[in-house]
Amino acid sequence: MVGLQALQIVVAFIPGEITQIAAGYLFGTVQGSLISLVGLFIGAAITFYIARILGHDFVKKVIKKRTV
Repeated sequence: MVGLQALQIVVAFIPGEITQIAAGYLFGTVQGSLISLVGLFIGAAITFYIARILGHDFVKKVIKKRTV
């Protein structure tokens, strides 16, 4: 479930509500919420590092050097 939540953040077209409701149904309200939060945190960290690695070159191509 943690991996599914992380994937839901990285791959934006997966609806998050469905995975969060499934986590609550499978693990209960409190444990499902904690599992969802851990997965969401991991997914956010992954997207942050992807943007940090790939985003700099993209911004350099799109925005003028003087502006950056």
